[in-house]
Amino acid sequence: MKTITPLDLQRLLQSEPVLALLDVRSPVEFFEVHVPQAKNIPLDEIIPKIVKNPAEYPKSKPLYLLCRGGQRAAKAAIALENEGYEQVSVIEGGTLAWVASNLPVERGTGSVISLERQVRIVAGAMVFSSVVLGWYMNHAFFLLTGFVGAGLVLPGSLISAEWECYWQRCLGTSASETTSVRKISIYICTHSSLKIRQCSEVTVDFH
Repeated sequence: MKTITPLDLQRLLQSEPVLALLDVRSPVEFFEVHVPQAKNIPLDEIIPKIVKNPAEYPKSKPLYLLCRGGQRAAKAAIALENEGYEQVSVIEGGTLAWVASNLPVERGTGSVISLERQVRIVAGAMVFSSVVLGWYMNHAFFLLTGFVGAGLVLPGSLISAEWECYWQRCLGTSASETTSVRKISIYICTHSSLKIRQCSEVTVDFH
């Protein structure tokens, strides 16, 4: 896996404006600030979209990746190299380094809740709900608090260091009711260096 500095990438973009530059962050992060020439393909979508589009992204042509700080881009690079892509480069320091170098950026307008804040809101709501339901309905609901707590502490479960699990897509709960809640399903996301996304379901049955 090769790397390139933001300044060197800027020089390349000046001579080759149509360079294949992919930002693997979430759409929310991309909307907030991004390199003008970058195209947003989130990490969990990059393999199917790139591999299935060889005309736009041939394996023999250079491909440049960036994220917030470089970790997600590195994972995407490894996955693409395993698919046979020969010239994949990661931008050192990601978008943070690009902004710190005072290079051109595009920023979204309007009020957008950051991904980190979204995850905190969802995690807090789940903890609060599980405490209330556990106190008034069934103590088994306290298990939800344990799941959320484990996800906040352990990398690779509900949340990772860079908030890579998009809660809009792979974190949720569902419940079936009659006169009281009888079953609740919890969806937990995991990842590894090569398997970009996996979601599994844990069901708690109160029968």
